[in-house]
Amino acid sequence: MREVAVDKAIYLVDDSNRTYSFLRRNPNWSKLSPSQNTKNKQSLNGYIRHLRGGGTKVFKLSKNLYRCPECGLHYENEEIAKQCEAWCSEHKSCNLEITRFSVEAASDQGLSQ
Repeated sequence: MREVAVDKAIYLVDDSNRTYSFLRRNPNWSKLSPSQNTKNKQSLNGYIRHLRGGGTKVFKLSKNLYRCPECGLHYENEEIAKQCEAWCSEHKSCNLEITRFSVEAASDQGLSQ
């Protein structure tokens, strides 16, 4: 078992079963370099996450994601990522009308189903 930091989370990874589970929030997420974050994501590509509700989710590494450097959220659309960055920089907060398009928000919606 090993711990892997990806964005704002730390996962417990079982390489023998190719599974991972949420362990805790990553308090040092802003110090995680983009290259290390990408490397960590690549190490989880194809692994299965067991969700609290009994479902599963396969980690899929998407090469076309854009990251807001201010808050760390990811977007499939570059323009929305730029809007997020502009809002975060100016207001030092996130805008729910923007962040609802993030990959992380889509993932959280999947957890609540």
